[in-house]
Amino acid sequence: MEELLSLGPIRGRSFGGIAVFIRNSLIKNLKIICVKERFIILQINNMLIVNAYMPCNDADIYAETLGDITDFIVDKDKSIMYTLLAGDFNCSPDSGNLLGNLLNTFLVETNLCKTIHCLVNLDDDLYTFCNNAFNGKSMIDFFFVSRNLSDKIIFSKIIDSGINLSDHRPVICNLLFVIAICNFISNDVGVMQSSKYIVKGCSLATLR
Repeated sequence: MEELLSLGPIRGRSFGGIAVFIRNSLIKNLKIICVKERFIILQINNMLIVNAYMPCNDADIYAETLGDITDFIVDKDKSIMYTLLAGDFNCSPDSGNLLGNLLNTFLVETNLCKTIHCLVNLDDDLYTFCNNAFNGKSMIDFFFVSRNLSDKIIFSKIIDSGINLSDHRPVICNLLFVIAICNFISNDVGVMQSSKYIVKGCSLATLR
């Protein structure tokens, strides 16, 4: 990407990417675990947040990326109680194809749960990607959470908004739980209710 940007302005359809926005009040409790081209891993207090952007047609890169993320989740610090993974996975774990099978294996290995059953959208509205040129729709943007968060989901919805110019529709997931404050500078410990995080450009997680 850096090499491409050095060539000048990019015209046409923009490239995909990942970003995480954190409230200023939580910066002191933020620890950057890993930043790579296809995923970002952060620790906020005793919670691990992973943002991923998976390839759509390269099983080798798909498997390699999931393998890297698996290592970080399985070998996470003992202070981490919760894990939240959000992103564009370019397939569904229920698709039955090669990428879907890789994703399903990853979920088993990391002990993460699907959250699609929490969506309030009707069946005909269960899609996050729309290709108008080919009249195609698919559900490829997801939240996956550790099992101890599965019963903490209050609300989840795919948002259809006229101000969204992307071919992906945002996914919102609200959770309610208590996390411990771990100040990585002074190591102070306390208890708080978490605030709002924007986990992905087209996925938002609201933690209260």
